[in-house]
Formats: sequence, structure tokens, C-alpha cells
Amino acid sequence: MEVLWRSRCSTPLSQSPSSERLSFFSLPNLCGESPMPMTRRLLLLSGLGSLLNVGAILAVDRWRQASSVAERDPVEATAAAEVIIRGFQYLPSEVTLKRGGKVTFTNLDSTPHTATPVEGAQFQGTGRLSRNESKAVVFEVAGIQDYFCDIHPSMVGRIVVVD
Repeated sequence: MEVLWRSRCSTPLSQSPSSERLSFFSLPNLCGESPMPMTRRLLLLSGLGSLLNVGAILAVDRWRQASSVAERDPVEATAAAEVIIRGFQYLPSEVTLKRGGKVTFTNLDSTPHTATPVEGAQFQGTGRLSRNESKAVVFEVAGIQDYFCDIHPSMVGRIVVVD
């Protein structure tokens, strides 16, 4: 790709070329007489700017994810819920439950799965569930109770227990 550049220096037009052809990665010097290659400093600054933008986006995303239970939109808590395991997913992936409520995990996949509490979560996991097997789990402690499949760690879910 080429860019057409017209000289803007104080040299009279009769003495300067009417136009110059520059490559996409060139910048004109102050008088536009010859192309000046893009400097390493400019490349470094543009790369640094890109990294700062990505960092800011990630920071905002993590801040949003770290919202507490009190900041969430009010969702009606239930005394009992069912989580289906299908297609290597917990459906629904998040449930709001009253303290002392029960969640029944049912595995509909042909492979075994678990609902294992992450470190810090306070509930008893399901253990290994084979196809069409179910297990009910009672949640006694209020707060966010995250869990995952011990066999397939990319599978994650969340139970929000409220008073």
C-alpha cells in the first residue's frame, strides 16, 4: 500500500517535488523531501499503548467478576434446585439458594462427573456421578460456593447461598 504525500515545507513549490510516494511503514520528515523510516521508539510506544489498553480491559473485567452477593441483582432464592450435567456443563451454571437449601446434581452425560467444592467452599461434594446418577447436596453456609468437576476441571459452577 502506498500513501501519496505532498510536501509542506517552506521550500518554494517550483524547487520541491509535487508529490512523493511513501511506503505504508514510512513517515515524511518535516519538509516532506524524503521518507523517514518509522523509528523503533514509535513502534515501542504503540506496542506499549496496546498493552495498556488490554491491561485496562482485563482489570475492568476482573473487577466486575469480583462483585459481592450484595451488589448482584436480586434473584429469588429457592429452597431446592436441580443442576443437570449435560454436554460437559452444569445447567444452570449458577443457582441462588436459601441457607439450608438442597441442590440435586444429575449427570446426563455418558462420562462420569463430580461437583467438587473449590478450596474455601463449604459444602460436601457429590463424589463421582455415573450416567443418570443423582446426588442431593445441602448448603448450610451463606455465601458464594463455587464448584468444579474433579475429572474435567474446565467445568465450573456456582451456588449463591443467601439467608
